[in-house]
Amino acid sequence: MFHLMSEIYALNIHEAVEDKVYCDLFHVLSETRKEKTKKYKFEIDAKRSICAEVLIRFILCRKFQTSYSNVEILFQYNPYGKPYIDDMAGQYFNISHGGNWVVCAWSDKEIGVDVDRIKDIDLGVAEHYFSKSEYEELIQKDGDDRQRRFMDYWTLKESYVKYKGRGLSIPLDSISFHFENGKVYYNSESETDIYFHMLDIDKEHKLALCSMDPGLESIRFISIGEIWETLCQ
Repeated sequence: MFHLMSEIYALNIHEAVEDKVYCDLFHVLSETRKEKTKKYKFEIDAKRSICAEVLIRFILCRKFQTSYSNVEILFQYNPYGKPYIDDMAGQYFNISHGGNWVVCAWSDKEIGVDVDRIKDIDLGVAEHYFSKSEYEELIQKDGDDRQRRFMDYWTLKESYVKYKGRGLSIPLDSISFHFENGKVYYNSESETDIYFHMLDIDKEHKLALCSMDPGLESIRFISIGEIWETLCQ
């Protein structure tokens, strides 16, 4: 049977477009997403909210154009808020947004993704949420190396939590990783059938993927214009 490798689609929300584009995209959202978007105080957060849903809709319409139109796409949510598509068995996706990026990971098996901007870190957070070995490695590093490794571990943990789809019911310090020769390893003897990938989507962000796929296709960069043409034209 043909098996789909994990795919990642990425959208830069700072792409320069006319306000009309976002207005048009707002109108293709589900009613639930519209209400959520209206509540955001800052424009950048509203844009992230819009882009998160329209990116999923765009992928569905492109991948299954003979089966789905935009108006037929109905979102459901598990008890922890992880979205899925009603009546669409065997297709899994996960969405994340952070900094300049909204990303969607797609597979025919469970999947989790996290993207975040590299920023100043708090070692107190690491001491509380990281495993002992992760924290000890972190304090041995300095400056930019420490900052980037902190974000490696943070996004990896978030991707695992989102893969599981159980929200923050999973203690982050119970999830442990280590790096050897630039490759990430998950410190678990019981879960040997999941794989992690770290990607530098650009110099200012970290992206982590958790899936049951050892392989990963290259990131597909999507423009807001492409989405608008597919969903609004």
